[in-house]
Amino acid sequence: MPTKKAAMQLQGLDIYAHVWPQEGDLVRYDYGSTALAICGKPHAGGWHGAQCMGGSIYFNKAYPPTPEDIVMWDECAKWRRK
Repeated sequence: MPTKKAAMQLQGLDIYAHVWPQEGDLVRYDYGSTALAICGKPHAGGWHGAQCMGGSIYFNKAYPPTPEDIVMWDECAKWRRK
């Protein structure tokens, strides 16, 4: 017997497909102006990610970015390239 998730996928009702965040989403993980990351793979109740200023991070809380966060992410691109 298929699992509930598999059965729903077969019916075209994949309720798990739109769970946020997903890999590649920009997220805010804390209150600092550059506490932004591109969400990576889930791990142990959180996610790995690529930080706004460069480097990697593990975080276990994620919030949707504001329009200002998106601008900050773009402005910090120069630091990620170094």
